[in-house]
Amino acid sequence: MIPDALAEFLGQGAEDQIQSGNYKTGTDGKYKPGIMDHFWNRADDGQKYLDRQKQTQIETPAKTKIQALNGTFVPGKTEGEYNNDIYRLQQQRNNDAYTNSPAGKAADRTEKRLDNQFTIQNKRLDNAENERRLERIDARKDRLQDRIDAREARADDLMFRRESMERADRRDEKNRRRESIQALVAGLSSLGAAFAV
Repeated sequence: MIPDALAEFLGQGAEDQIQSGNYKTGTDGKYKPGIMDHFWNRADDGQKYLDRQKQTQIETPAKTKIQALNGTFVPGKTEGEYNNDIYRLQQQRNNDAYTNSPAGKAADRTEKRLDNQFTIQNKRLDNAENERRLERIDARKDRLQDRIDAREARADDLMFRRESMERADRRDEKNRRRESIQALVAGLSSLGAAFAV
């Protein structure tokens, strides 16, 4: 194998061949090494140089656009990543330009006014909801108090009935005692009258 330095000295390096157009690519666009590439030991160098060349073709315009938009260029990204960076920087610039324009400032004032109105409306709705909640709590308390009052009234009624029944029972018992005493007295009287005769 011939060393790389000699191949480059003789104009047979991978870069020289690609710049002169003396190379082939496959259907996939990859470098297709030929017999001379193997002879000069540049089979892998061709693809590496093509990759570097393609990356340079991507980076050069991207760097110019990114720097023009006051962005920071970072080498080694893909074309899609650079496009995203450029798009983001353009959107930022457009937003900054719109924000500082009279229309943007007016829109900002309108947005702040609407935000304030929404905040006030939300506070009103929150207050109304709190009032409804407090009313529901009060109504629940009232219903609970009504139940407690009804139970107490029922308990008082039952107590009154029980006391009435106990009084009636005591009265009945007194009457029965009185009747039995009267019966006993009547019996004794008739017995005394029987002895007296």
